[in-house]
Amino acid sequence: MYDDFKAFLKETKKEVDPVIFEILSRSTSEKFRDLVYYQIKTGGKRVRPALTLLSCMAVGGKKEKAIEAAAVIEIFHNYSLIIDDIIDCGRVRRGEKTTIEKYGQSVTECIGMLYGVSLSDALIDLDSSIGRELVEAMKSVIEGEIIDVMQELNSKDEPYLKENYYEKVEESDYFEMIQKKTASLIQASCKVGGIIGKGSTKEIEALSSYGHFLGLAYQVQDDILDIFGDEEKFGKEIGKDIKEKKRGNLVIVFTLNESKKKQELLEIMKKEKISEKDINRAIEIIEETDSKKKATEIKNNYIKKAEENLDLLPSNKNRSLLKEITKFLKKRKK
Repeated sequence: MYDDFKAFLKETKKEVDPVIFEILSRSTSEKFRDLVYYQIKTGGKRVRPALTLLSCMAVGGKKEKAIEAAAVIEIFHNYSLIIDDIIDCGRVRRGEKTTIEKYGQSVTECIGMLYGVSLSDALIDLDSSIGRELVEAMKSVIEGEIIDVMQELNSKDEPYLKENYYEKVEESDYFEMIQKKTASLIQASCKVGGIIGKGSTKEIEALSSYGHFLGLAYQVQDDILDIFGDEEKFGKEIGKDIKEKKRGNLVIVFTLNESKKKQELLEIMKKEKISEKDINRAIEIIEETDSKKKATEIKNNYIKKAEENLDLLPSNKNRSLLKEITKFLKKRKK
């Protein structure tokens, strides 16, 4: 079945990508289309659009009716990655140069605006109930991005952040941030699919809850991989959150709240320039705690809750594929 899920992701990419490029081309002249296409062409698994299509079919809907919404969701996801890389000066994503690394900040900011125009145009064509769900999710992601920056170790010399950054990041602060920044769009991907598939209220709520817990688990696993992953498989720098002074990483939250060496970790993360040696030492400090074990237990608990919600859906192949996503997440290395 795991191979079936991977095959479905490939099929999703084949069906959704042409629609993505068509939507982006509507609001971009031919001269600049390669700029807006680049982020999409760097790859990505297309998990969110796959969730939309599977959720639609799981409640008896036709996949074709959900493709436009799935494409809009993937466009916004990639738009949020562009913004994320602008904020963090990210250099590598999916094993390729980020948009800002390839084109520079000024042009990348303009590319982001073109994505915004394309999304506005595409949302007009969607059913109003679907549009409202996606707008709410998009708003949530943006708010989560702001909270994420506020949870950094005040590394940016910006007025609002200097006045409002978090003195300490508690677990509750962290989970508020990832619910907004990561889980909300995954939740919307599933809920929108259920709405398009004309599922019952109970089925749509089950899909929404499934997406909520899946999104939380996905981000916790991402945090674990940032510290303990294999860079070649992960496609991003290991220790990137340390380098970017991010306290919004669950294993870092646990370490800073519990380790006897938390002050040493804080001093590393406060440095103006964090070297490879610094990152290695920070990871050593984290490895001395049970932060990874605790984060993994939380991730697995969220996966269990996600699977429990799937049991409320009709038994069919599409529900089975949704369950395969949770198994994929348990094994995720990239």
